[in-house]
Amino acid sequence: MDTVKGFVSNIYKSSRWTNMLFYAEFALTLLILALLKDTKNQSLMLIYFLIGAVISNLMVLYLSGKITKVCCTMERLKEEAAKDYLTGLDNVRSFDKSFNELISKARGNEESIALLAIDVDLFKRVNDTYGHAAGDAVLRELSTILLKSVRDFDVVGRVGGEEFSVILRDCTKERTLEIAERIRRNIEGDIFVLPCGSTIKVTVSIGVAVYPATVTDVNLLKEEADSKLYRAKHSGRNTICI
Repeated sequence: MDTVKGFVSNIYKSSRWTNMLFYAEFALTLLILALLKDTKNQSLMLIYFLIGAVISNLMVLYLSGKITKVCCTMERLKEEAAKDYLTGLDNVRSFDKSFNELISKARGNEESIALLAIDVDLFKRVNDTYGHAAGDAVLRELSTILLKSVRDFDVVGRVGGEEFSVILRDCTKERTLEIAERIRRNIEGDIFVLPCGSTIKVTVSIGVAVYPATVTDVNLLKEEADSKLYRAKHSGRNTICI
């Protein structure tokens, strides 16, 4: 909302806005003078000028309201475009943007950064057995667990159907494993309630890559995390590989 207010404020201060009001009032003044050219009634002229001032201010209020509404709509659409429609997490486009910015910062400042690649185990069975509405409910609940399991400044995104990724900023290898295990344990311990009333258990496999502890080239962080995820899924699932 501060962005919107700032935008509107800048419009008020802009020369284009000022010129527009000036010309509008100037045109209104000419119109009044034309109407009153044959009258010497100064009181009537003053009344017309006051009416003109009121109309000008009403125009300003109306236009500023429209501008604010448009800006709010643009902000909302921008936010929605960056979020996954189902879970409310960052979508793949927004997540990749954050990832590229953060790895660049980590490389420049020589900071540690970690990436978790997470996949829901046997998710297809949920859809096949209970339907896609049940699958969607599982993904929403799992997203909530992910957000509660990480730190406030970490980045969580849904990057595929049942695939999620987490960026852990300024995080050592040991701390990364603690967070990954907390995620795995919290999901395993949760009871997922489906729209039909049934309850199921869900587990995830997690691949972990940490720069510079396990990956010396920060640009290979995503590739390494995906590789470890593949190993986790082929090592019995419900596990973490680093």
